[in-house]
Amino acid sequence: MSDNICSTCYKKFISPSHLKRHNNSKNGCKRPEVEIMTSEYKYDDSESFMTAFRKIIKDTNLMTIDNIKLALSLLEDECNARLEQDLINKKIFKCFDCNEVFAFRQGLHRHQKDNRCRAKQQGYSLDDILEAAPSVENIEINKPDVNIYDNVNSNITVDASIKNYVTNNYNIHFNIMPFGLESIEHITLKDFKYIFADASKLMNKLCNYVFLQNQSNISFYKHNLNKQIISFLSKNMEIEKIDEKGFIIQFTRLLEDTCILLFYQHKEQLTEQELIKYMKRLVEYQDTILYEKNGVVQTDTKNCIFNLMDTAFRNKDIKYNIEKIIKDLKENMHAKDFIVERLKDEDYRRGDAINEFYDKPTSDTHKMQMATQPVKNLNKIRKKAMEQNKDETKARRKRAVENSLKDVKFSTAEE
Repeated sequence: MSDNICSTCYKKFISPSHLKRHNNSKNGCKRPEVEIMTSEYKYDDSESFMTAFRKIIKDTNLMTIDNIKLALSLLEDECNARLEQDLINKKIFKCFDCNEVFAFRQGLHRHQKDNRCRAKQQGYSLDDILEAAPSVENIEINKPDVNIYDNVNSNITVDASIKNYVTNNYNIHFNIMPFGLESIEHITLKDFKYIFADASKLMNKLCNYVFLQNQSNISFYKHNLNKQIISFLSKNMEIEKIDEKGFIIQFTRLLEDTCILLFYQHKEQLTEQELIKYMKRLVEYQDTILYEKNGVVQTDTKNCIFNLMDTAFRNKDIKYNIEKIIKDLKENMHAKDFIVERLKDEDYRRGDAINEFYDKPTSDTHKMQMATQPVKNLNKIRKKAMEQNKDETKARRKRAVENSLKDVKFSTAEE
């Protein structure tokens, strides 16, 4: 540290003699609260990322290279986010007839005074739209015109009716599904059979069909490709951040849950024997392929996730679309409330389907709904699949022993 900087309070002095006088003062000095400054922004104590940053730099046990990189990534991502938000906040002058946004009030004034508004030039304005629209009192915000859960195959899928309702009623292009609520209605029964035909290639196929073939399910991105911080669209329709290792763990669990939801989606189209046949591949993957002996996620599964992440991070449209949705929802809280409420319902239904698989209690509402439908219980299917896998494993071992002893010639004691 320089001779002119106090090692305790980090205050800089113009000369070593001033620093010496400071150090010899009667009251002494105190270590300041951590405060990070840039040329543009000052980060105060209210920021959540600063809490994590302080925890890392105050505890010497946490001062690892990875944690320092994580802290720097948090700061850089927050700086980028604030810069973008600052640019958005500056453009607060908006023409309510054509929705054009201006950086300064004078620009909006000239726009209106000089008759530059395209909406008015074409003969319509906001007043015309409001007169033609139904009154707010007659609009049921929490009840879409289409029952999004009518179809058995879509009772665990956020289908297009939500997107259409939001687009038509709130003029918001809702084209990205939040992380953990990916749409799977595009996966047909034929696709399902192909995915679960081979346990060793299960995750590779799943990433391809769920995400790459329906990129509206890719809801994560990076501000900086060189950093380890990932941003994603949460179920509350907010942008949340997580380090890369934590994201991979969450993504692995998401893929497992998606497998279960696919069984739930197609179980009424398959016989019990067909379900057991494909369930055996899922059980085999969970028991012997997904994790190494030390509990670490298997390399092939990680590679599938890394390849998908690389595709997502290099697609700039994903980041733009997510941030555009968030910006639009901030301007229309009714639309956000509607979407979040529908997503909560969907998350609840999916949780019940996963609980059925693991034989955990489901909600009374779910039981009432399913009472009217022919039920093939996934947990019972799973147990039968596990038993058949065990029997087949024993049979293979027995055959292997028999084959190894087939050419062995045993001799008597005399021989």
